[in-house]
Amino acid sequence: MFPIRGSMMLFGLYVVLMLVDKSLINVLLMVYFVLIALFVLTSMLIPIVETVLVPPSGGGKKITVPYPTFLIDFINEGEPLELEITAGSVVACLAAIATTCWCVALRVRAHPSLSHSR
Repeated sequence: MFPIRGSMMLFGLYVVLMLVDKSLINVLLMVYFVLIALFVLTSMLIPIVETVLVPPSGGGKKITVPYPTFLIDFINEGEPLELEITAGSVVACLAAIATTCWCVALRVRAHPSLSHSR
C-alpha cells in the first residue's frame, strides 16, 4: 500500500508545483525556514546567554500553555505543557529574531522577486 500512497503524494506535489506560482512557493519555503531558524537559534543561544550575559535568577516564570486536546495527548500524554521564561531566554529570542530578520533582508535584497513591490 505504501507505493500507492507515495505515488499519490508525489503526483499531488507535482500538480501543486505546476499550478502555484513559483514566487509564492519561494515565499512559503522562506517562511518555513525562518520559523525553523528562530527555534534553532533560540535554543542554541539560551545556554550561552544564560552563562555569559545574564546572571542566573532563581528560576523563570512558568506559563501553562493551553493546547488542543489531541496535541496534548500526542505530545505530552495528557499533561498541560509549561514554558519557563527567563531573562536569558528572552534575550536569546530577541537575538535570534534580529539575526533572522537580517538574513531575510539580505535574501530579499539579493532576490527582488521575493518582495511584493514589483
